[in-house]
Amino acid sequence: MKACFVKIEPTLQVEILKQPIFSKPLVTNVVSHPLGVNGLGEGRAIIKAGYTRIKDLWDWEDKEWKSLSVLGMNSHVINQTSKNIIIYSIP
Repeated sequence: MKACFVKIEPTLQVEILKQPIFSKPLVTNVVSHPLGVNGLGEGRAIIKAGYTRIKDLWDWEDKEWKSLSVLGMNSHVINQTSKNIIIYSIP
């Protein structure tokens, strides 16, 4: 008998925040491709800064996304755009 695996989509905020940002089919860029580290692309600075999970970008106390300065990243337009792509892609 073969094992049957059911893909369960995260529904609770805590489940969503635990997800990896990159190589996750549910987190995609504006052309519906999963964000990934292959060739870096979106989130290059975020990857290099060591942020790999959605929870790394979320401020639990303020209940909002962390700013680039809080993340220790410069406010270059490319970094802001990458951060926005990631945040807007989160289901």
